[in-house]
Amino acid sequence: MLCIRLFGPLEALVDGTEPPDLRLRMGGHLLAFLALRDGRAVHCDYVAEALWPETASPDSLRASVSHLARALGQEGARIEHQNHTVRLRVDGAEVDLRDFDRAIARGDPASLERAVALHRAPLLQDWDLPWVRAERTKRCDALMDALCSLADQARACGDWHAAARWLGRLSRGRPSRVAVWRDLMDALLRAGERAEVVETFRRCRDHLRRTARVEPPEEVTALYREALRGTPVEGAEVRSDQIEEEPEGGAVPVYSRLYVARPTDGEFHAALARGDGIVLVKGPRQIGKTSLLARGLHEARRRGARVVLTDLQKLDSADMETPAAFYGALATELAEQLGMSDCEPPEWSPRRSPGGTFDRWVRSKVLDERVPPLVWALDEVDRLFGCSFRDDAFGLFRSWYNARALSPDSAWCRLSLVMACATEAALFIADLNRSPFNVGTRVTLEDFTLEEAAELNKRFGSPVDDAASLRQLYALVGGHPYLQRRSLRALRRLGVGVRTLERMAEREDGPFADHLERMLAALMRDPGMTDAVRAVLRGEPCPDPASEARLRSAGLLAPADDGPPRIRCGLYAGFLARRLA
Repeated sequence: MLCIRLFGPLEALVDGTEPPDLRLRMGGHLLAFLALRDGRAVHCDYVAEALWPETASPDSLRASVSHLARALGQEGARIEHQNHTVRLRVDGAEVDLRDFDRAIARGDPASLERAVALHRAPLLQDWDLPWVRAERTKRCDALMDALCSLADQARACGDWHAAARWLGRLSRGRPSRVAVWRDLMDALLRAGERAEVVETFRRCRDHLRRTARVEPPEEVTALYREALRGTPVEGAEVRSDQIEEEPEGGAVPVYSRLYVARPTDGEFHAALARGDGIVLVKGPRQIGKTSLLARGLHEARRRGARVVLTDLQKLDSADMETPAAFYGALATELAEQLGMSDCEPPEWSPRRSPGGTFDRWVRSKVLDERVPPLVWALDEVDRLFGCSFRDDAFGLFRSWYNARALSPDSAWCRLSLVMACATEAALFIADLNRSPFNVGTRVTLEDFTLEEAAELNKRFGSPVDDAASLRQLYALVGGHPYLQRRSLRALRRLGVGVRTLERMAEREDGPFADHLERMLAALMRDPGMTDAVRAVLRGEPCPDPASEARLRSAGLLAPADDGPPRIRCGLYAGFLARRLA
């Protein structure tokens, strides 16, 4: 059986085997030219002029016909050269172009999907010949029309995932049509693919800047902003029982409708979708780093990546004592979470460092090219800062990132390493060339804005029912995500107003008492940090940059601005002023 594929590079198979001597021009060009005619006879002069425009040689045509017939072996009889014409009989043969044209002509959804699948690449890719260009343009236009029709049908049925799939293909073929980008972003947003909306906007923006030196129009930018806000689907309400069932502290469950996305959510999801080598998630304690990780990893897993989350806080003290113990613990985590039950652990050798042994183990055992890429998240990386081997460990992580740039085909290109930490790494890593924290993608989580706090209030059923009270609550707990959630729960449970909650906050049995006492106990263990807090309460700067950075990582200071450091929120300021006076 003869099989001819014209989309992409020319491919001809006879009973599943490619003829070894189907040379370019002599046979390959003639086969492609005749296959484009779908079995119709073509005058020899026309063929010769198209294939050999310099000479239009009949001798060249006769030689090519003979060569092609021999190359096709038992299928060579399909080449008919007589009465000044030549043709390729395609009855009973498999020709992707013929199937494409017939599917387009039928026009029903199933046929159009078949046509799109057949058009795997441009017709006779990389052949820059006049008789190819016209045919290529014709089929490309047919493909675009098919994609438009499929996208319109999917949108009419409310199948937004399918619509996004067709529009995504359309945007690659017609990148200068802003309306296509707009419709694609709208479909992705309706399908809940907010990270893809962010990434699509960036591709659109980059294309418009590069080709037209303009910015995306407002209708496109508005969809981008909506994706970053993470607003819930209109009409979807959170039931009271859903609110009460969720834990008050810790990570917000992945499917929680009480989770309010911030701009950093879109940035993080986009970084994972791109497969960035290193992604640093930075932010103080209780700002939502683990909740962000959970959602990003969930999306990565849904896209087909293998995912591992290693919380360094859960490692034993013995695991953090020596490099071999630390890398051994990491290897165990990787093997267990990836289901590598038959994988041998690293064999430590005195002739190679533990880091080198672990490097070889990850490369050979974990990043096998036969399995999907790996997204490996390390949470609570701060714990590693206190280890004597921290520079070597972070240097190893940095080397994996460097390997991606030096060798684009290396195994390390199959790894995205996510690190979440609260402490400023520059305080501990002196050699910037060995630091993984100044390369890759940096995502910094910040407190809720007033608008985001208002959105959270809506999802809690609006226990704060007026703008003035909302601003009063914001002054009390700021944009602190945990305190915002705890305040709204208390308001719902107690049935009181913000002013009453504010008075209750000062009591030793108030709704925030346990949280505040734990914060004070941790602070009092470090006299230097306590003195730094007292200085801030007096309106003075911290004694040194290190103490200021540590207070920020602990979540006690407000985000840095041009003024002197200040306590993160009114609740903290009042409590610390009373207890540290």
